Order: sequence, then structure tokens, then C-alpha cells
Amino acid sequence: MTVNPTLIRFYHAIRLLPLLLIWLFTGPHSLRAQFEAPRCFQFYFPVAEANTGDTVCLPLYARDFESIASAQFAIYYDPAVFEYVDLEFATSQLPGFGVSNFNALNPGIIRISWFDPAALGVSIPDSTALFAVCLKVKTISPGFYPLAIGGAQGFSFEVAHMYLDPPFWKFAMMPLSQQIGGVQVGGASQASDLAVTSSCVASSNCAISAGSIDVTIAGGEPPYQYLWAGPNGFTATTEDLTALPGGLYSLVVTDQAGKTVGASVVITAISPSVSIGHNFTAAKCGEANGCATLLVYGGNEPLSYAWSTGSSTDDVNCSLPAGQHMVTITEANGCITVDTFEIGND
Repeated sequence: MTVNPTLIRFYHAIRLLPLLLIWLFTGPHSLRAQFEAPRCFQFYFPVAEANTGDTVCLPLYARDFESIASAQFAIYYDPAVFEYVDLEFATSQLPGFGVSNFNALNPGIIRISWFDPAALGVSIPDSTALFAVCLKVKTISPGFYPLAIGGAQGFSFEVAHMYLDPPFWKFAMMPLSQQIGGVQVGGASQASDLAVTSSCVASSNCAISAGSIDVTIAGGEPPYQYLWAGPNGFTATTEDLTALPGGLYSLVVTDQAGKTVGASVVITAISPSVSIGHNFTAAKCGEANGCATLLVYGGNEPLSYAWSTGSSTDDVNCSLPAGQHMVTITEANGCITVDTFEIGND
């Protein structure tokens, strides 16, 4: 059977149509916006019990899965412990999710890439299974073997929340936050209803340690004990954390019965996100009457402007003498971009 190449191109064009619609509705400078307020989102696998030779299917759940337009992430398992069997998606609540949305060719990693075909954003009730990962237990050594979620080389973790900021539809990237699940092979049971039921994360702003993590714990036997570990030897024993730099933070919660649950959270260090174009008018007759108009795209609004001449706080300055000048643009999240330029003399 010969397939018409034109039909193939048409098929792929139709598949890309939702992405085109997203671009049209968001505007070129609004594709990825950063939030100042903490964003609540979490993936998690349960803890299953199995023995050597068993095949176990672990559903991947999500909490606070609201208006999600796309998701890209990797699932890691130890190929010395498990053999990949299948990824079950027949009952998935992700519209359009199928065999083209995952790649399990390399042992130890499953790549997931999905977008909402309707380009409207999908909301799913908490603790609804997105799909299930089926693995065969190879190891004969008892122990707990986790599944982890993250990014991969050339394949970053991205979960895009879609929201309306009139007149544009915009995206915000959700945090990488997960309750640790996996398979208990032999040994003592890890079964417990102790859970990290909510994880809300704020990014760290540029060079400012402004990140935060707010978790909610349920189940087990309270009161709970908390043990955090993070970058550069960071430790803490409080439930929630503030004033954090970017990096990976791990949490172990222990209840009064000695049961534990783990979680990990990545604090993103936001960098300046503005791009700048210019329109210049030269100064005349040696006077301070040159003009610079900044064409600023992106950034976390509102933006503030500080010119080296001190003669304007706007994105337009028409009181500039000939020569080198500098303007400092500060975003609402504290990120700073410094732009230098030269005004000519006519």
C-alpha cells in the first residue's frame, strides 16, 4: 500500500493545530509567564508490595491538576531491579493520550509528552490516575525501590497551567513536586495512609532567596516530625519553608507510629525574562533632546524603569543628550535587566 505524502503532511498539520491556536491566543510575549504566588501541584505514585517475578502496575496520580494545557516529564526506575512491561492508558483521563505520547525504548526511563488537543486546558479531580506503569520485579533483594519523576537531557520537566490575564491567555509552569512512591519487594510492609496531600511552591526570584514550600500532611498518627534536606547542606525540621534559594529539597515525614512518607520539591530560580528592542532619535544641536523608546517583551509585570539620567520612569525617554546611556528594568518578581545604548548627535 502506498501512502500519499500530501496526506501525511496534512495529518501532521492537523496534529499541530492546537499548538498554533495556543500561540495565537497567548500572544508572542505571553507564552510563559511566571507567578509570584505559590503554585500548588503534585505528582505521586502509591507504594505497592510485590515479590521477585511479580508484575506490578503503579498508577500515576496528580493533585491540583487544573487547567493543564501540556505536560512533559520523565519517569525513572532502576533497570537492575525492574523490567519494563507496559504503560496502561485505556482509562486515562488525559484527552488524546495514546502510544504516541510516551517512549520507553531506553531501560530505566519512560518519557511522557502530552498536550490538550482542544487547547483549552484540562482539569482532573485529585487522585485520578493519569495512566499506570507496569514493571516486572527482577531483584531478589528485599527493599523499597522508588519511581522518580523529573526531566532528562534535552527533555525538561514542563507542566503548563493555562490562565486568562485579559486580554491574553497565558501559561505558567507548574513546580516539580512529587510524593515518593514505588515498590516494596519482600520485607516489612510500607502500607500507610500517611500522605503529603498538598504541596505549594513559590520560585526563587533571580539572585534573591525568595522561594517557599508549603506542605499539608494527612493520615497516620499525628503529631508529625519533619526532616528537610536541601542544597549546600541545608536542613530544617519545620513543616513549611521560606526564604529558599533554587534547588532540590527532600522531605521525610514520620508519624507517631513510626510510619514515613517522603516527598521532593524543586525550587526554580527565575532569571530575567524580558527581551528589549529599541527606537532611537538622535539629539540635536548638542541639546538633551534625544529619544529612546524601549520595546519590551515578556517579563513579570508591572515593570519599572530607572534611567541613568534620572529624567524618566517610563519606557520612553526624550530628554537624552548624545552619548552612552543605561536603563534598569525591574520586574515585579525582583528580576533586573540592565540595558545600555548610545544616542547620536545631529
